[in-house]
Formats: sequence, C-alpha cells, structure tokens
Amino acid sequence: MARLLRIACILVCCPALLQGKASEYQLESETLSRCELLRGVAVAKEQDEIPHCAEGGRFRPVQCSGRGQECWCVDTEGQEVTGTRTNGSAPHYFGNDASIRARKDQEAGAGFPEAFETFSSFRKFFPLVSSYCFCSDSRGRELENTGVELLLSEVYDSAFSGLRSGHSFSQTNIYRVLQRRMLGVRLALTGRFRCPSPCEEERRAAMEANSVFIPSCENGGAFTSKQCQQGGQCWCVDPAGRELPGTRQHGDSLTCSSGPADCRSQRRLALSRLFSGPVEPPFQASSGSPPASCLSLLQPLRDLLPVDSDPTSFLSQLVEVLHGLFPSVGGALQALTRSSPRRFQENLFGGKFLKNAAAFNFSGAVGSRGALSLDPASSQTLAVRLQRNQDLVQSVSRALEDPAFLSTLQQTLTGLSSSQSASVEQVLAALLRSCSADDDDDLAAIFVPSCTQSGAFQEVQCQGAECWCVDPQGREVKGSRTVTRRPRCPSPCERARAAALEVRSNMVASAEIHIPACSRDGDFLPLQCVGSRCFCVDAEGKTMTAGPAGGAVTCPERKAETLRSSAGRCSQALAEVETFRQEVKSIVALSNSSHIPLGYGFLLAEGLRLTREELQISQSEEELQVSETLLRRPGAALRLAAFSTVQMLLPRQRRSYQPFTPQCDADGRWLLTQCYHSTGQCWCVDEDGQYISDSLTSRSLSLPKCLTRCQRAKARSLLSGWMKGSDITTSSPYHPTCEQLPSSGRAVSLCDDSSVTLQCDGDDSLRLTVRWSAALYDLPTSDLPDLHDVGLFLNESRLLEGLQGILRSVLSSEPKLVSVTTPSFGCSRGYHLDSDSEGCVVCPAGSFSQEGVCHLCLQGTYQDEEGRDFCNKCPTGSSPAGASSVKECVTECQRRGLRCSQRGDFLPAQPDVLAGRWRCFNSEGVELEWSSSEKLLTDDECSVLSRFQAVPTSDLIVGAADAEVLQTMTSDLTACVRACAAQPSCHHVALINSQTQCELYSTHSLNTHCNTSQQSSGFLAQAEMFDSLSCYLRVRGGASDLLVIRKKGAEFSSQQQQQHRFVRMRMMKAVSGVFRTQVFSSRRTSLSDAHRFCQDGCSRDTCCDGFILNQNSLEGGSLLCGWLRAPSVLTCGDQDWDVIGQGAAERICGAGLTYNVQEGNFLFDFGGQKFTIADSALPADSKNRKDYQSSVVSFQAIYLNTASAVGGSGSSSCAAAELSPPLDASVQLKFASLSEDDVVVDPQRKLPALSFWLNKNNYNSQQAQLWCLTRCNEEPQCSVADLRDADSAGFFSCSLYPDSRVCGAYDKPLRRPCSLLLDRAPNNTYSKKVDLSGPVKSFYERVSFKKMVSNSVRSQVTLGENTPLSEGFMECERRCDEDPCCRGVGFVRYSKSRVNQWSSSPALCPPFSLPPTRTNISLDDWSLLADSSVLVDPSLSTYDVIHVSRDIAGDRDKTRDWCLHACQEAESCAAVSLSEVESATRCVLYPDTTVCGLSSAPESPASSSCRLVVREPAPQVYLRRGVFSELSRTSVSIPGQGVLQGVAVETALASDRRTVIQFLGVPYARPPIGSLRFEAAQPAEWTGTWDATKPRASCIQPGDAASAASSEDCLHLNIFTPADLRGRAPVLLFFFNPSANENPGLLDGSILAAMGNIVVVTASYRTAALGFLSTGESGLRGNYGLSDQEAALRWVKDHISLMGGDNSRVTVGAERGGADVTSLHLLSSSRPLFQRMMLMGGSAFSPSLVQADVFLPLDVQLAFGTPHHPMSSQRFTSSDRRLSLAMMTYVSSFIRSGNPNPSRSWAESVLPRWQPVLSSEAPPTYLELSTNLHHQRGLSQSSCSFWTQLAPKLTSLTGASGAEPVQPALMTSSPA
Repeated sequence: MARLLRIACILVCCPALLQGKASEYQLESETLSRCELLRGVAVAKEQDEIPHCAEGGRFRPVQCSGRGQECWCVDTEGQEVTGTRTNGSAPHYFGNDASIRARKDQEAGAGFPEAFETFSSFRKFFPLVSSYCFCSDSRGRELENTGVELLLSEVYDSAFSGLRSGHSFSQTNIYRVLQRRMLGVRLALTGRFRCPSPCEEERRAAMEANSVFIPSCENGGAFTSKQCQQGGQCWCVDPAGRELPGTRQHGDSLTCSSGPADCRSQRRLALSRLFSGPVEPPFQASSGSPPASCLSLLQPLRDLLPVDSDPTSFLSQLVEVLHGLFPSVGGALQALTRSSPRRFQENLFGGKFLKNAAAFNFSGAVGSRGALSLDPASSQTLAVRLQRNQDLVQSVSRALEDPAFLSTLQQTLTGLSSSQSASVEQVLAALLRSCSADDDDDLAAIFVPSCTQSGAFQEVQCQGAECWCVDPQGREVKGSRTVTRRPRCPSPCERARAAALEVRSNMVASAEIHIPACSRDGDFLPLQCVGSRCFCVDAEGKTMTAGPAGGAVTCPERKAETLRSSAGRCSQALAEVETFRQEVKSIVALSNSSHIPLGYGFLLAEGLRLTREELQISQSEEELQVSETLLRRPGAALRLAAFSTVQMLLPRQRRSYQPFTPQCDADGRWLLTQCYHSTGQCWCVDEDGQYISDSLTSRSLSLPKCLTRCQRAKARSLLSGWMKGSDITTSSPYHPTCEQLPSSGRAVSLCDDSSVTLQCDGDDSLRLTVRWSAALYDLPTSDLPDLHDVGLFLNESRLLEGLQGILRSVLSSEPKLVSVTTPSFGCSRGYHLDSDSEGCVVCPAGSFSQEGVCHLCLQGTYQDEEGRDFCNKCPTGSSPAGASSVKECVTECQRRGLRCSQRGDFLPAQPDVLAGRWRCFNSEGVELEWSSSEKLLTDDECSVLSRFQAVPTSDLIVGAADAEVLQTMTSDLTACVRACAAQPSCHHVALINSQTQCELYSTHSLNTHCNTSQQSSGFLAQAEMFDSLSCYLRVRGGASDLLVIRKKGAEFSSQQQQQHRFVRMRMMKAVSGVFRTQVFSSRRTSLSDAHRFCQDGCSRDTCCDGFILNQNSLEGGSLLCGWLRAPSVLTCGDQDWDVIGQGAAERICGAGLTYNVQEGNFLFDFGGQKFTIADSALPADSKNRKDYQSSVVSFQAIYLNTASAVGGSGSSSCAAAELSPPLDASVQLKFASLSEDDVVVDPQRKLPALSFWLNKNNYNSQQAQLWCLTRCNEEPQCSVADLRDADSAGFFSCSLYPDSRVCGAYDKPLRRPCSLLLDRAPNNTYSKKVDLSGPVKSFYERVSFKKMVSNSVRSQVTLGENTPLSEGFMECERRCDEDPCCRGVGFVRYSKSRVNQWSSSPALCPPFSLPPTRTNISLDDWSLLADSSVLVDPSLSTYDVIHVSRDIAGDRDKTRDWCLHACQEAESCAAVSLSEVESATRCVLYPDTTVCGLSSAPESPASSSCRLVVREPAPQVYLRRGVFSELSRTSVSIPGQGVLQGVAVETALASDRRTVIQFLGVPYARPPIGSLRFEAAQPAEWTGTWDATKPRASCIQPGDAASAASSEDCLHLNIFTPADLRGRAPVLLFFFNPSANENPGLLDGSILAAMGNIVVVTASYRTAALGFLSTGESGLRGNYGLSDQEAALRWVKDHISLMGGDNSRVTVGAERGGADVTSLHLLSSSRPLFQRMMLMGGSAFSPSLVQADVFLPLDVQLAFGTPHHPMSSQRFTSSDRRLSLAMMTYVSSFIRSGNPNPSRSWAESVLPRWQPVLSSEAPPTYLELSTNLHHQRGLSQSSCSFWTQLAPKLTSLTGASGAEPVQPALMTSSPA
C-alpha cells in the first residue's frame, strides 16, 4: 500500500515538470531555506549527517556523511535518490533536478509499466486516483493560483496511446495529455498557454502588495530592459531582471540595450540577423521544398475568425499554443500524420476537453481544488477578461480541427525545418516576422555597432547618415545624434553639467547647487558661480580661487599656444577641395580596378564596414583607406560617393556639377566675392570666409557688391555708431574712410533673337531650324538638383513634342525630325569660358562679348560696365580701342590740347605758345593759316575771320585796272576783314605792304570772272548740268606780298549794284517759285563759287526774284541753284521746332524726297520744280536711315532780291504769280479769336513755333488767314495761329504755336481762368477750339499721389454744384486726350479739376523746372549705403514718396539734391532712396528705420549687424549723418530744477565699441520718508547740479541684508542713452529693484541701449509693506509702489526728450513680481503714459541652459546683455552670448516698432520669428530661450491668461472710456 501512495503522490506532483526546464524565479519571502533550517537542526543536535547547502540555500546535489565514508545524490527537497549511495567516492550526478525527478519517475513506474500506457489501463490499477497539476518555481514550490485538479474518469484513450512510452513518466502519453489539459485551463483563465514567467509572477506579487516598484514585462514574459519606479528613477536590467550597475538615473530618458553589454556580442548578433534572418540559430528549408509563407497560414485562419479579429495577432498566440502542445517539430509532424483533422484535437486532449473549455464547461474534467475554485462572476473586470479568453479558446479549438490549416501547418513545418528535434516556436518565429508589414523596415533598422580592437564600443556610432555618441556600455548619449556629420561627444564639463542639472531638477526651489558652465568647445569656463558666489577653476574644473559672495572675481586668462599657418585661410579651404578631388580620383580608380560586390558598396553607404575576418578576404590598404574615409565622415562620404559615381559614369564631353572651389587671392586670402560656377550663384564673404547674410544672388549676371572689412565698419558706424575698438582715437571722432538683383521666375526662356531660321530646300520642302538655349541663372532653383547635365534638360523629348505639336497645327503635312545636335555649354552675353572651360568669366569693362569671346570696344565707343555685349558710342569726340570710361571719349580739340568749349568743340581763337602768336580755327579744327597774328585774337574776331577764306594765287586776276574798289584802308588784317563783313556790297579784301594796307572790292560783276564747263545731261533731266565751275577774282595790284581774302558768299546777304540786294532769308525752303535749276558737281565746284554764279545770273534776269542754294549728297555730291520767281510760301525757319529738333511737324524740311513704290524711284521737289531721280542717285549709307531727308542735304538757303519787291518787276515776259488754291472757309469755326485779355504777354519768353511766309502777290489777307488756320488745324501740336506782316515786305508771317497756358499748381492754386502765354500782343491771333465730343481715347490709371509741387497745371474746369463728378472727370479726360502735353487729370477739394503736364515731348510744352531749394545740399552730410547695409521689407509702413518727372528734371544730380533737400526739411526724415521709374525719378523718404540684431548663423561666432530697412529696392540709398549730436552731452538742464551731470561710458560688444551717456541715480520723486512714507509719490524737488555719475540705493525688499545698498530713499532713475543718435529714440522704462545682496546693485542698460539704438531707463519703486500696505478705506490707502511707477512715467513723459528719447514711444517693462504690478497700469482709464508693455515672467532658474543667479533672473540678464559685460564675460559661454544677442534683438525691435522681429526680411535661419500669442483655444506657440531658439507649443495657459481673459476686458474698457489703446505686450516666459 505504501507503494500505491507514492505513485499517487507522483501523479499529484507530476505537473511540476510541465515546462521544459525549471523556472529561475525564486521567492525571497523566506529568511532561511529548507536546507539551511535542516542544517541548523543537525548542527544543534550534533547529528552525523549534516546537510550541505549551496550559496543560494539549495541542497547540494551530492551529500556525504560527516566522516566522508558514504556519499549519495539528493533531489531539491534533500531526499536521497535511491541507488546513488557509494562508499568513499562521490556518486555520478545526474546534472539537474529534472534528471533526478525522471529517475524517481522511473522508479515509481518500474513495478507497473503497463499502467502508464493508456488512461483505461491506469484506471484499472488506480480507479480512485486523480491528478493535481501546478506551475512551480525553481525549488519546485507551487506558484499561487496555478494549481488545478484534473479528473481522470472521462479521459479516453487517443490515437497516440499506442505510442511507445519513454523511460520516465514525463515522456508518457498520460503526462502529455494531463499537461495539455492543465495548459488549456490556463488558456481559458489567463489567455496564455504556458506557466507565468518570473517577471510576470514578480509583477503579480508587487501589484498585490501595492509596491512602489512594479516590474515591466515583455509580451513574451521576459523582463523589459528598462525598469522604472512610478514617478522616480529608472535603471537597466539583464534578462534575469537583475539591475545593471551604474544605469540608475532620474527621468524616462534612459535608453537600455536589450542585448549583451559587450560590443562584439551585439555586433555578432546584429550581423547574424542581418545575414541570416532571426537571431536564434537558423533552420534552413528542406531542399526541393518551396519556401514557406506566412500568408499560407493566415488564409485558412481568416475563415475561422470573427470579422473584426486580426489574423496575424491570433497566429502569434496560436504559435504559443502549438509550442505547448508539441515538444518538437518531429512530434508535431508525427501527430499530424497519425490523426485525422476531425479527431486531431480530441486525440491531443483525450476528449472534447478544449471545446468544453471554450464554453467554460469543466464538469467531470476538473476537480474542486485549484484555480477554478474562484468565482468567475466575482469581478466584472474578471468576467470581461474570461469572456475574451473564451473567444480565444474557441478560435484555437476551431483551428486545431480545420483540415486546411492543419494541412498547411504540416507543409510549413516540413518546409522550414530539416531538424526533427527543433522547437516549433523557433521554427515559426521567423515566419511570424514575415507577417509584419514592417519587416523590411525592421531589417533596415538593424544596427551593427562598431567596436575597437579591444572589443569596446567606439565613442561614435553611425548608421546611414546619422551618427551619435555612446557611453562605455554602448548606450546613446541623449542629444548627441547628428545627420551628415560626426557629432562632438560630451566633454567632462558637459557630462558633469548634465549630471548636475539632473540632480537640480529634483531639488527644492531654494536649494543651490553648482552647475558647471562650459564653453562652446566643452571646456570649463574660468569663472564658475553658485548663486552670488563665484570662483575660478582650471581646465579640469578644479577650484583655484573662491571669491566673496556678491563680489567681482576675475580669473586669469588661459593661454593656448596655437601654430598659425603662413598660408591664408582661403588656401586651407582650397586644399580641402583639392583633397576631395584626389579622393574622388582614388575612388574612381579603385572602382575601375576592383571587384567589390555592389551590395558591399551599399553597406558602406549605410555606415557598415566589415572587417577582414568577417569578410574572410584580404583587402588592400587603398581599399581600407577608402572605406575608412567613407565611414569617418558621413556627410562628406555621401558627397564623395555621389560625385565619384557621376565622374565615373559621365560620358565624354559631357558636364556635371563640379565641387565649389574657393576663390583666393595671391596670398591665399579669401576674395570677398565668391561664385559657384556650376550654378552661377555668387555671394559675399568676410575676410575669414564667413558668409555675409543676404548676399546670395539669384544666379544673376550681375555680381554682388561685396564690402571690405573697413567698408563694413564704416557702414555700421554710419547706421548705429558702433566702431571697431582698434580704430578708436581720443583725438577726433572715428569715421572709417575706405573705398538689386533681379530674381527669375518659374518661366524659363529657351529662345533668343536668332533661335528660329527658315530655309527653302526645294520647291516643296521647307527646313525649320530651332535652337534652344537657356541661361543657367533663369532656371528655377528647384529644378537644378535634378539636372545631371543641362543638355539633358534642353533636349528632352517634351520640347520636341511641343514644337511638333505647334507645327502640326499650321502645316498640312507631318513634320519630320531631321537631326538633333549635341548640346554645347556656353556663357551668357557678357561672359566667356575660362581657360579650363569649367566656368564663365565676365568680360571686363572696355570690352563686349560676341559669340562667347570678349572683344575690345572699337574706336569711338566705350563700356564702363563689365559683362555687357555692346559698347556705347561716345557722346562727343572719339575714344581709343578698349575705352572703359566715358572720360576717355575726347574730341579732336581735346586730344590736340587746344582751347575747347565745354562740349569739346574748337574755340575760334587759339594761342601758339611756342611761337608766341595767335591763330584762328574753324569749327572743324582747320587752322586759318592766314590769320596768324602777334597780338591777342578774341573768339569774336576769329568767328568773323572764319566766315572768310583765302584765295589762292591761281584764282586771281591781278592788274585789273577796271576793278571796282569800295574802300582803301590802312589797317591790319583783322580790321580790314571786319570792315568787309559789315558792308553787304563788299566781296573780297586785298592786303598789301605786309598786311598794313587793304582794299575792299565790291560785288560788282567786274570784280569776278566765272567760267563753266559745257552743259551736259545728268540725273535731273530738266536741270542745267555743269561738271565744273571756276570763278576768278580781279584785283588792281600785283604785289608779291598780296593776300586776297573773300567772303564765303553763302553765309552772307549781299548787295550787287544799287537795285540788286540779295538777302539771306531765315526760311530755308520754298513751297513753289523755282523756274530754272542749275546743277554743279561739288567735287569741282566750291559753295562760294556757286553762290556767286547764281547771284550774278539772277541779277541779270529781270524775272528772277532770288534763288535757292542747295548742297547735297545726290549723285556723289551736287550743288543746286534754283532761280525763284514770286515764291508763294516760304517755310522751315532756322529756329522752328522741327528744324532744331524740339518736336515733329507735319511737313518736310529736308531734301523733299518722296518714294514712288510703283515706279521704284524718287520724286524730288525742289522749290515746286519736281524731278524724278533713280534710286542709285542717293548715297548708299542714307537709304536705311530714318532721317535720310535731312542727311541728304548739308546746306540750303534762300536769297531774295528785295529791290525787285518780290515779283514786282512787271515785265510782260515774266509769268504771273500763281494764285492760291481755294480754301475751306469753315475752318474758321474751329478757332476762336484771342484778345489781349485772353493772353499773357511776355516778350522775354521764347515760344516754340512753326514759321510760314505767304507772298502777298499770291494771297490777300483773308486768304492768308484761312491758309494759316488750315495749316494749324492740320498740325496736331498747334494750338494758336498768328498772322501778321512779315519782316520782309511783300509777305505775311504765319506763326503756329503749341499750347502755352499755365494755370498754377496744387501748392498755390490760381482760381482765375487759364491764359495763353505769347511773346507779343495778339493781333489777328486765333486759338484752336477743343472738341470734347466722342469717347475717352486714353486709359487713365489712378496714381497714389495727392499733391504736385511744380507749376504744371494746363487747364482747369469748374464743375457746378449739380454737375455729376463723373461728367466733370470725362470732360477733363477728353481735354487731356486732345492736349499733346497732357499726361493725366486730377481733382482738388475746391471743385476744380486740373490736367497736369507730364509730356513725352517736353520741348513743345511750357518749360517747367524743379522749385529751387532753400539751402544748398552738401553730400558730406549724406552717405551712400552699400547693398549689404540695406534690408528690403515690403511691409514697412513709415515712408513718403515723391515722383519727379524727367520732363522737368533731366539732371539726375539736381534731382538727387532736390530729394535730399526735401528730406532735410522734414525733421523725422533720415534716409532717401532713389530709383528710376517710367518717365520719373522715384524718391522714397524714410525715418530712421535702422535695425540691429543677431546676424550670424548658429554654427558661426555670434555677431550683430545693422541694416537700414527700406520698403523697396533701389540702386541708391542715402543716409543722413548724425544730426542730433547735441543730445550726446553729458550735462542736461532740467527745467525748474537744475543740471544733471552724467558720464560718457564706452560700451563693448565683442570687438565693437560705442559711447553711451549715463545719468545714474536721477530722482524722479521726493524721498518717501518721514511724513511721505505711506503716501503717494510726490514730484522731485532739487536744485543746482545733481551728480548723476553714480547709482543710488535701491528700494528695500524682503530678505535684504542690512547695507547701504538699499534704503527707503530709493525713488531714482538710471538713464542710458547712445551717443550720436540720428533722431529721437524710443524709450524702455524698466521697473527693477536690485537686491541689496548684489554687487554691483545696478542693472546696466548700456549694452541694450547701444545695440538697439534706444534709450533705456531703469527705475526703483517701493515694494512689500512700504509699497502696498493698506488698512482699508480709512488710514493707509496702499498702492504706493504703483504711484511710484506712475511718477516715473510722468518724469519720462516730461524730460526724456532732453536725453534724446521720444516720449511718444515709451515701453514699460518689468520682471517677476514687478510684472504683476506693472500690468495694473493697463487697467487705467486715463490717457496712457506709455504705448507698449513688456512683461518678463519665469523663475530664477529658467531657462536651465546656464546657471541662474537667484538675485537677477537669467532672462533679464540675457535681455540686458549681461553676458557681454566684461565683468560677466567669463561666466557665460559663446552660446550664451549669442542667445543674449538674439534676446536684445527681440526686445529692442519690440520697443521700436511693437514687433519683436526686426523685420520680415531678417533671415529666419539666423533669428527665428517670434510668433504672436493669439487668444484661441489652441496651445500657444512660444520661443524657448535656448541656444537654438526652438519654437515650442503648449505653454501653460496660466502664463497666457492675459491674452485669453484680461486682453478682451481691456479692449472693452478702453473702448468705453475713450482712452487710447495700448499696443500688444511682449511677454517673455522661460520654460521651467
């Protein structure tokens, strides 16, 4: 019977072996183990056999007697294993508890082996036995709530019962069935088909005990690598749950590795997963079997599961069930083979156990003992969980009897594993990973760490383009991850700082701890502080010197010896580029010669380099070097790999983008202008190669204008007063003396003027050649990275298809593509390829580009700009080839060094310095050799002499006794010639006796003898043609020194005999009257001879009244003489507006040529006589000229014989005068007669006119009037016609005038009618009427101007009270249509509409000019700013605009001076921009819009710059120099009180310096002591001189130590004003009470004032009880501190202008508690004393990037520039100074404009935009005061309550009270 009890005990205990191995979980609730207790009892009783225990309290497997004679094996309970006792030697140990238990099982069943084959046989032997199964710990103890009693009565034998049992009970079929049933109960209760893991059991125990720490477990039951206490610390654990030393820290930012801690193990595991899939040992698929797929298992499951179930998730749970059902893959396959699907489940569980479990029906299968004794309905949560588990059991049951699933499972296991002993879970684990859609991502996320040779982690780990720092355990250092570059790992200082900040975050607010301050490079700063106590440390952070609390400590500077290279910094950068190119060559060469697998190249690109051992191949040193290069620099590696790939694959003669090559000078220094030839972009750099903000051009042809260091210093000095410290001198003020770009749109121009050509290839073939070309600077930037070769872009098929589409729409046949040329790379106009053909070089000044080559400008041209494709013609004179300036254009006179006019023309009188004589020159520079004189010759005298010419001896007839002499004189040459010039009848002068005597000969025919050649036929058929004409002069004497001088007859009027006087007329052309024409060749006839010949011939003809003399270029050069008889109309006066070029007219004053298209020849009208001439008669160079009419004629004049009274000869043989054609008398209706009241007569005014003389023999007065009116009606520019007698008898004078009326201007309106202006009184004068009928002809665009400042109004129309405005405007528009001088209309307030003059032909309109300026402009008072000193912001709203018409201001210098004067007249104007717009110069006037702020990128050293903000780009921007320098005085008189004596202090910001005037300790109220202690502030009372050079005591605050630094007498101001302000500056009044514990106790506003160009005022006020103690309505009223602030505001309102401040732009500021008090001023209903408010919140410890001073909040220090103060510079890092500079930029910009951002155009990459806080429900955005100035969201709502609650209330209050609204406040709040 004892044996039966033992068997029952085994059956009850057998489920302890349900898991494949014993659990490692160990309870720690007992103090001593069983072994230790028994050992203690045995020792106490002195027994012979004392148990031996292991360190963990367990029984040692081998026990021995005390004498050592016998030894035996024991199980975990200490019971002897039968048959193991030996004598004298240790028995063989079975190895583990399971082996011992198996041995016991064998012993237990050794007597009845047949009882354990089937359940039926077992029940025969043991009918009353049941089993109790449970999960146990490592000591075999039952785990709580895991035991279950399993009844054996209804378990039937399965198909597996006949299988041969093993050697132990655990290998029998009975054990397996009981195990599956027990796990099935677990599945129904817990949803897990396994026993609880150690982590899960420990978690259950902790939750029941309400422990602070509750372990975290993975889904599979393992410990998570990171464990955390709730709200406390976190640490890393190993797989057994043991804490890893040194990993415990606060916060949830800890990162733990779940793998091994050593680098080599992690690397091996990662490589195993990367190369082989799962981390576990892989099981390869059987050969010949198709690869298994997760989808094949999921497909049958989808039909079994509910619709909303996830098949993939269920499959992972089903794999756990399969792992518990089958010990191995072989067992599973054997079970699947031996059983049918329908009976499969029942065979596994010995019946329908699992199906019943799905319904929670365990009757007859489960006893009352164990977990099922719990009431399922005892908890609602438990019921829900059990229901979910029931659904799971039901789904598992369905799957285990589904034929499709079981068949697929069998195929899958067969295909995946070749080992029958492999675990089912291991085999299916890889298959489960393939079910996830993120499998590829998981594989890509595999990280293979890099290890050192010793096996440790390398400090920097990389994967792809990302790199990060790790600690010795391989954990990532937070915040160290970077992209495209290697990170700089934390230094000892930074690690100590991070640890201190972590500790500080868990300390109370009042506690102090040293937080190390580190430099930008991670070094310890020399000066370290804890609160107000500072001390010095060495480079290792060890304390050197400790200073007193609050005292100033100066640490010794650390000297670092650095070797400087003699080469410039640019050459170093250039060397890096060359190294890069060499690396590219190495990679290309290696790629062409090696056989590295393509996949390995991808691994290298991902940052994974395999060692030689891992590759199992040998690599060359070059290969290793390349791999190391690619892995060492992730950023450069990507560029290196990409560029080398392009270079290797690039076809020949093709181009790709080249690396940027720094441009250096000969000394290796940076050129200030840098260009990237591959993109055409250029930019500016400083001397260190740092990029100048906003200097990048948009690939424009124009290079940016880059400034030198001196020029930048000069610009900054002009804008803000900042100066370089090295340039400051005490002797004199510092003023450095030194020496807009179009953006392309999306449209890309592909064609130019020569892009399309057409050519006929036959009768039915037409060749179209299209050339596509695109300028690189026109290509959109977004397209550039995609263009491997620009040629690919130009030859894309879409361009060809588009062209063919166009051709198909216009051609009847299909166009055929003949050929496509190879793309070529060229340069834009103005550029040429460099010697290497790698980039384009600009053509220098003095040259022009043509077909890609730069040519020198030709002679007579110049080009003063670089990069042009043309040269300008010299305005005057000529120039040598290659002229680069207009100054090189010189006239012949200037070149010869003679006396010249202002235009460079020859002056008539020229001295001969060497000979000591004077000579005359004509206008062509030809010397009059006969004019040489010893005496001084004037220009007037030489002008007279130039109208004469010397007669050669060959043209003289001497000894002519009958020659007629007018006068004989004894005088010199000059007097004789002037006497001849004065007499019309004088023809020539003969000088004898060394030119001391002269004879004046008359114009009588006796004194001249002319000979002509035989008459011949020429190009004028009806004319008399002569090849030559020669005239000889007759004189009496024949002396050897005879000199004969004759008049140039064509230039004089002459008198021949008494009755023949030929007068040269002002008119140059006759409409009719020529009856005889003589033609001479100008090659053999002089103009003077032709004039003489015509004059003599006309004198002899009684019908000839005069002649026309014409010199032209027809037929190679001809002289025409046309004899006149009674000319009807003379026209073309020498001063008419069309003759002198003032404007066009409807007449021809040139040659009179008209081309006959049908005949193909010209009709030549010569004084009414018409000739037909061939095209060949015209000179070749005149045919394509627009002015060929005037170019053909070089001289033309009319000479009339006044003695004949014009046609009054009365000879019957002469033809009668032509009668005038009939005229239309209705033309008179279009004109109105003018009286003297209608005009303004100004004899001094010369008006433009067209002149006509009408012959009285042809026209009577009425006919002449009609002719004149008709002619005016035909002339568009004519407005007035005037007819009167001409100066010459026998003619009427018809003068046509344009509209000359002027009505006044808008600045001084004239309310009388507009009057015409004439130079004579009206007499038979008519004005053309304006026809206002018809529609408006022109489109009038409204301009944004309301005032004109010049007298340019043409006419005005009065509108009646009932006249609609639209009708009045239409009349004005029609008047403007008909007025050639009108350019627009305007409407003024007094109901007058005016038309202003702004004409494209100003010469024919009344002359207007700019009003004179009151004072002269000196450019010394203005500075022309460079482009880099100007910032364009279209949102700028403070400006004024003036347009100056070029009609009235053609001189740009005068226009510039006029605009500058207009700015000087306005007090607030400080800058002027000038630009050219259509027909005008645009002047924009600005106040002082200078903004200063942070201008360097985050990775660059902190620097600031100042820019003048303008609204629009302009080529010229002028800035006024400081004009308010009187505000820089250190003494200021306060009216009614006295004189404030301040001090000038030099303020430093980096290397720049600026003077700031300080007025410290200025009283703004009476001392609140005595009777005024609890009273409102009273105005200050003081007289004399107040010493404002030192600060006064601050107001007492709670916690202040007793010292002189605080006092009740504390109501003082401190004022900081920048010197040399350009105008009244905005004011910041900041309320702040320094602590008495501080030293110094002054909030210095000098740096903020100097940087922001503002006036900073700090003020103390009463606080605590002295400021706000109140006892209610009676007694103390309180709010005394608030009255102090109001008194300070009133003082600023009254007196700050004396210090340069603008009392209309006051910003109030305060911090912490002061902000709360100051904000109460917003509730005041009275007129506010300020316009803006700045409230600074936060705590003394925020932000936490640097240590905070508890007395002065860090955000205040940043805003006031404390990090830049020399006394504090060692406490702060360069990052802190950059942050301070950014904060000062925000603050000063808000004070100036109400917007913290200096400008919308300020580079956001340098200075992020401060986003406004809006009153909305969305979380507000704030700017975190950190080094990188990141935007954050979700600022606490309480910090923004002002905007959500108080602001709307204030708006309603101010609106109701009528007070002026205050601009939105700037709230700064640091993240705590």
